[in-house]
Amino acid sequence: MRIIDRYLLTTFGRMFLGVLVACAMLLLLTEILQRFQDIANNDCPWDQALLYFITFLPYRLIQILPLTTIIAVLFSIGALAHNHEMIAITAAGVAPARAARPLIIAGALISLGALAMAEFLVPPAETLSLDIRRVYIEGRGEGGKGRIMTENVSARGIDHLHYMMRRYRNREAIMEQPSILQLDAETGAPVWRLAATSATLIHANTASDGTLWRFYEARRYVFNDRGRMLQPVETSPTLELELEKNLHKYLASKRKPEEMGAIELAGFIAMLEAHGQPTGLYWTDFWLKLLFPMVSLIFVIAGFAFAMGAQIGSMVVGFAKGITFALIFYATIAVTQAMGHSGLLHPLISVIIPLILFAGLAVWFLKRSAYTMT
Repeated sequence: MRIIDRYLLTTFGRMFLGVLVACAMLLLLTEILQRFQDIANNDCPWDQALLYFITFLPYRLIQILPLTTIIAVLFSIGALAHNHEMIAITAAGVAPARAARPLIIAGALISLGALAMAEFLVPPAETLSLDIRRVYIEGRGEGGKGRIMTENVSARGIDHLHYMMRRYRNREAIMEQPSILQLDAETGAPVWRLAATSATLIHANTASDGTLWRFYEARRYVFNDRGRMLQPVETSPTLELELEKNLHKYLASKRKPEEMGAIELAGFIAMLEAHGQPTGLYWTDFWLKLLFPMVSLIFVIAGFAFAMGAQIGSMVVGFAKGITFALIFYATIAVTQAMGHSGLLHPLISVIIPLILFAGLAVWFLKRSAYTMT
């Protein structure tokens, strides 16, 4: 059995690498054709263009990895079945489920690798890719919106604080023309307001678990119980004020889920919940980030079942069944993900339903292939 396992695993492994490289080249070619005109028009440095295409790949490969896996299984095992090699294996008393074991183990390893890649490689690569695209390829420069700089910030803070500013420089953690308003918890009337020309983060984690900021040319306005401003206005060239935990991250929170790993995304969700912000969209993407890599394992099982059919029918038919299975899965999870984003389904339910459904179908097809061959 070890010889057979090694033979099946080697055949699948070679095909998997070949299909993965082909898909990566196709993705790169498509992106190059799409971005070439912008690169030329905006005089993008070629080293930045090369770095963009390298960092562009990881997130896209994670998305198509299950499809790559099932294509590799269909081609490799399908060819063996079509050449009656799988008949010889099963005729020796090896059940299809047992023959599929090395590929199932490979599928599990691919899934674990995809999970690690999505957690540690994809977030920094996608962030760098988007930065290069905005600054160099699209020519927006440092004045562009997004993670580099956020314009016209208006954010609700903790303990009835409201943050408003003309601009927030995300990388340097600098507020431009900030205005912080403290409201009364019961009446909603203003208690005090702090305005300044700018503010800079001094300490990201103080002893009391807050963030310390230094405001320049600060003006502090105090209001009475009726919301009327009291005189005189307090002014100071510099003023240090401790504000809430992770405020610098909250103000720079215009990031896409694919730019964060699952651990970072969970912390981001907790921060939004503390500020009373809706988090359904992010919870859906959190569960999808954790569970989607397991799809490769499901596709290995289904692909093996469809490939085994090539020894009693056409290899083309088995290939078509496998691709149809994969496309229906992608369509289903797109629909349930949208339902999770909109709140029609619980975020975890929206992700786990298609996984359980298609995992059950994959196992059923594998058992059915064994019954058909007997």
